[in-house]
Amino acid sequence: MRELARFISENREKPVLLVLHSQADADTVASAIALSEYFTNAKICTPDEIDSEGKRIRNYFKSEIQKFESLSFSPEALIILDTNSEAFLTRMLDYVRNFKGPVVVLDHHSIHPDAIKATHSLIENSASSTCELVYEIFRELNFAISRRTAEALLTGIVFDSAEFRAATTRTIEITAYLLKRTKMTLAQFFALAEPRPKADQRIALLKAFARATSIRAGDFVIATSEASTYEAAIAEELVLLGADFAFVAQETRNELRISARCLPSHVSDYGIDLAAIMDEVGKAIGGTGGGHPAAAGVDSSRAGRTKEALSLCVELVKRQLKAASMKRIAENISRA
Repeated sequence: MRELARFISENREKPVLLVLHSQADADTVASAIALSEYFTNAKICTPDEIDSEGKRIRNYFKSEIQKFESLSFSPEALIILDTNSEAFLTRMLDYVRNFKGPVVVLDHHSIHPDAIKATHSLIENSASSTCELVYEIFRELNFAISRRTAEALLTGIVFDSAEFRAATTRTIEITAYLLKRTKMTLAQFFALAEPRPKADQRIALLKAFARATSIRAGDFVIATSEASTYEAAIAEELVLLGADFAFVAQETRNELRISARCLPSHVSDYGIDLAAIMDEVGKAIGGTGGGHPAAAGVDSSRAGRTKEALSLCVELVKRQLKAASMKRIAENISRA
């Protein structure tokens, strides 16, 4: 952390490009907006489109985000936010690989097999969000956080912690600190980060619920479903409705995406790691997978393998649960 903060401080006056990942979400966009407040000459760039949540945050903060295809900026350093995987750079991959200056990776996901080669990196999957890591850097720099910066950081934290369902003690402490520097209530941040879904999303949720299949594994319930869109939101809702694990697939003509969610307590209680499961599923279907122990996903360009992929998700969860059960038995025997 100290070395990274020193590097950021040394480059404060230099042209710096803040790079979002493909289909950037609210945490990615908010962390870039907050970090741009520190630099005197920073631009934010996306390799392709920003998702609906990311666009909402961009519009709220009236921030300029350039598409890579129209970028007219010569940075001396790159800071890649909210991903450590080359796959999520899409159209910017060759640009990043061939960049002659220093490359920084700032991310809160598990390390991917295709990890970006970086000069400096801070990858901490115990953090609730990349915004949480940006806050930690600001604290190391003794940077005075403005109201705008605090609001951006809080928005990303609220969004990526799933309204604190995946929060840690550190997340709550940071939230309390930042909230004092705004004039907004926590409820207003909830509304900004996670507004009531529009009609099309509510319809997609209801259709996916109707298609959902529930598999019982001992005392655990594993839910799977298919959706035409909003697969991540649907997976989260299935867990809220009572599933211990949820895997939701979205398939188009040339892409298969799967979002995985579980109760956060299953990570600490049973050693569940959805990121590892998604990594294995991604490899099996010719894509990439990863994320967090309680929230992860797969992206593959090979459509037509949805049922196979969902079946493998269920099988791998059962394996992890069986391993956790065997471990508990062994521990009980050793204590006897």
